[in-house]
Amino acid sequence: MQYKIYNTLMHLVHWVIILASVFGFLLTNYLLIYLLLQFLILCSWLGYGFYDKRWGRCIITEIQWNIKDAYKLRPETESYIQYCLKYKFGINSNESKVEVYIIAIYAITFIAGIGRFYEVLP
Repeated sequence: MQYKIYNTLMHLVHWVIILASVFGFLLTNYLLIYLLLQFLILCSWLGYGFYDKRWGRCIITEIQWNIKDAYKLRPETESYIQYCLKYKFGINSNESKVEVYIIAIYAITFIAGIGRFYEVLP
């Protein structure tokens, strides 16, 4: 029962972060918060990655995987998106391609958010 609660909460946190990261640049009144979120994601990928010597690691994913480890349910993949594609949506995909797409979407939306913040983009 505890596992289900923790795991569900971590899924919720993940999806809130993912959706806010992908679509947050559209919300003009919240661009500063959006840019802060994007910066924190970058810090997680690079900062935690540097500390852990595994670049691109997400702190939230690491917490969720530790919860899964405690219950002997850790997935094979290191990527939360890859995990969702494979285990939740039944889509088998190339993990390295998925990572490239994630980085590309992140970069495009972050640049769009910066452009909108500085009113370079509509």
